[in-house]
Amino acid sequence: MLNDNRNSLQSGKAILVEARMDTATLLRSLKVNSVWFDSEKVYFDLTDGKTIGSPLSWFPRLKKASDSQRQNWRLIAGGYGVHWEEIDEDLSAEGMLLYNLQPTF
Repeated sequence: MLNDNRNSLQSGKAILVEARMDTATLLRSLKVNSVWFDSEKVYFDLTDGKTIGSPLSWFPRLKKASDSQRQNWRLIAGGYGVHWEEIDEDLSAEGMLLYNLQPTF
């Protein structure tokens, strides 16, 4: 019985380590390559070829910004974030994904 518990514990540790590695791999892949908009959303094209997007309604400064202000962005934090100087807004791909996972009530 003690050996079974040890094996279960070791197995659990292996799963935790694997999950951490998968999360680390995911976070490294969240570097932004470009930013674009449609009438309802902001999108990040990532360096791994994926595109993620979120509603502009979640980011009031971007929603109220002019097209010119929206296009005036620069990468920050080594490509993990985006900054809009004129409207004082910062977003990251990680933050965008985590915001998308928040429950709505």
